[in-house]
Amino acid sequence: MRPRTLIAITVLALATPGGCKRIDDSAVSADEEEPKPKKKKKKSTDEAWTQGGPIPVKSTDPQIGSRTALVTIVVFSDLQCPFCKRLDGTFAALRTKYGDKLRIVWHDFPLDFHKEAQATAEAAQIVFLAKGSEAHAKFVQKVFANQTSLTDENRDKWMAELGVDEVTADLRRRAKERVLADVELGKKLGVTGTPHSFVDGHSVPGAEPDTKFTSLIDAHLEAAAELTVAPDKIYEKLCERFFTAKKPVSSAAEDETVYKVGLVGAPLEGPKDALVTVVTFGDYQCPFCKRLDDALVLLRKDFPTKVRLAFRHEPLAFHKRALPAAHFAVEAFMQKGAPTFFVVHHALFAASPHLDDPDLEAIAKANGLDAPKAMAAVATNKWTTELGRDHAMGTLLSVTGTPCSFVNGRKLVGAQPYPKLKSFVEERLTEAEKLVKDGVAPDKVYDEIMKTAK
Repeated sequence: MRPRTLIAITVLALATPGGCKRIDDSAVSADEEEPKPKKKKKKSTDEAWTQGGPIPVKSTDPQIGSRTALVTIVVFSDLQCPFCKRLDGTFAALRTKYGDKLRIVWHDFPLDFHKEAQATAEAAQIVFLAKGSEAHAKFVQKVFANQTSLTDENRDKWMAELGVDEVTADLRRRAKERVLADVELGKKLGVTGTPHSFVDGHSVPGAEPDTKFTSLIDAHLEAAAELTVAPDKIYEKLCERFFTAKKPVSSAAEDETVYKVGLVGAPLEGPKDALVTVVTFGDYQCPFCKRLDDALVLLRKDFPTKVRLAFRHEPLAFHKRALPAAHFAVEAFMQKGAPTFFVVHHALFAASPHLDDPDLEAIAKANGLDAPKAMAAVATNKWTTELGRDHAMGTLLSVTGTPCSFVNGRKLVGAQPYPKLKSFVEERLTEAEKLVKDGVAPDKVYDEIMKTAK
C-alpha cells in the first residue's frame, strides 16, 4: 500500500523519574567501634520501569515527556509516510500547549509499500539504542525534513552527526528486533496503517487535526484529576477507562466498516447500474498502484456489466512526478471526459515510473489531447483545488497509503492479488443482489449502501 501526508513525532529526551533513589540498608551498628564509611551508591539514571495495561509503556520506549504525565499518546508511525510527518507537527503544537501534562511514546510501524521505511525505522532504533531518546528525536526530525531523500548514505550521515559512527552487527540485530516487536504490538492492537495513535488507549487512526486530540486530552485531564493514585499509575488507570479494543486484523480486507465514499467529481468507467463500485485512491508513480491497475482492468473484463470503477488522486510527496502526473490526468478528464481519462490513466501507469514532461507530452499527443494546454496545466499546478478535494476525502476515510480501494464502501488496502480482489468483489456483488431482490433499483444500489455508511 502506498496508502498519505507520518506525521511524525518529535521525541525529546527520556525524563528520569524523580523519587527513585535506592535506599542503602547496610546501616552500621551503634556498638561498632570504628564503622567503615558507607560508600555512596551511584544514582541510577537508567532504572527500568514498565507501566502495564493493554498498551504497556516501558522506559525502553522512545518517548517525549515523563511517566508521570497526566495524558499519554502512544503512536505507531512510518518514517516515510507523509501523513505521519503531518501528525508530527500536530504533536509538536500539542506539546507546546500542554507541556509536562502530555507524554508521547513512539512505536515503529513501517509499511510494506514504503521501500525505505523499514531501513529508516531500524536506523532510528539504532540511534535510540546508542544515544537515547534525545538523539532519536533529532534523527526523526532529520528524517521528516528530508523524507524524499531516504538513502543508506543519508541515514549513515545523519547517524554520524548524532555520534553513532560505528554500528555493530549486534546493534543492527537489536534494532531490527525492536521494529519487528513494534509491528507485532501494532497488529495486536488492530493497527493497519499509519499514523495510528492511542490517547490513553483511545484509538485515533489517521492524521487527525489538533482539535480532535485537544478534545480527547482535555477530557482525559479531567478524568486524571479525579484519580487518587500515585502519579506513575495514572496512565494505567486511564487506559482501563478509555482503551478501545479493536479486533486484530491481518489485512484491511477484514475491516467490516462500510465507508461513505462519494462519487461526485470522480471519473467513472462502467455502467451506471453496475452493482459493485470500486473507488481507488492512487498515485501514478506508486508501483503497487500500477500493479493494482492491471488487476482492475482484468476485473472489468470479468465483470463488464457488474463492476464500475472510479479514481481519486492521492499523489504522495516522496514521488516527485506523481503530482505532475495527477494534474495531467485531471486535465485529460476536463478536456475529453471519463472515457479518455481512463485511456490516459492506464497509459500513465504503463509508462510509470517514466513520467517526466516529455513522457506526459507523448501520452497527450497519442490520445488526442491538446498537448500544449495539458502541459501548461502541469506547469501551473492548475488542478490544485480538485486534487485537494480528493486528498481531503481520503483523510476523512483514513486513507494512509496507496493504493487504497473501497468496494461498495468496504476498504481494501494495497495491491491485493487478483484472486483475492475478485473474491472480495464477488462478496459485495452477492450483498448487492440481495438489495435488488428487496426492491432497490440496480442503478440505486450504491446510493442505498451509502445511506447507512460511516
